[in-house]
Amino acid sequence: MPEQLVARLARRKAEDVFSRFPDAAVLAADTVVWFGGRALGKPKDAADARATLGSLSGREHEVYTGWCLLSPAGSRSGVCRSGVRFKTLGAAFIEAYTASGAPLDKAGSYGIQDVPSPVESYTGSLTNIIGLPQEEVGQALKEIGILQ
Repeated sequence: MPEQLVARLARRKAEDVFSRFPDAAVLAADTVVWFGGRALGKPKDAADARATLGSLSGREHEVYTGWCLLSPAGSRSGVCRSGVRFKTLGAAFIEAYTASGAPLDKAGSYGIQDVPSPVESYTGSLTNIIGLPQEEVGQALKEIGILQ
C-alpha cells in the first residue's frame, strides 16, 4: 500500500506540471513515513509533532519515496524504501526538537539530517529518507539522456 500511495502522488504532481510545460523535464516526488500500518505525513502542529516523535521513539519504521520523471525524451518512475530506527527519545529532547521548528515541515515529524537527529540507524538509501533517492533518480536521468 505505501508503494502505490507515493507512486500515485508523485505521478499526479509530475503530470500536473508536465501538462503545462510539455517541452520540459519534470521531476516530482512524494515521501511518507510508514508506521503502524499507516502513513505519517507532515504534522498538523507542534502537538501532533510531539505525539508522532513519542510514537516513533525507540522503534523502527519505513520511509517510502515515490518519484516520477516526465520529459519529451522519455519517462521513468520508481519507489524507494528505507528502514529507520529511532533513538529512545526523552521528553526534553522531544520538546526542544519540536520547539526548534525542525519537525513541522517534514513527513514523520523529523529529518534524519537534523542536528541533533532522533535517528539511531538506518538501512537503505539516506537520500531517500531525506526525500529524494539520488541514486535511482540519477540513473533515470542518465537513461533518458539528461545527465551523462
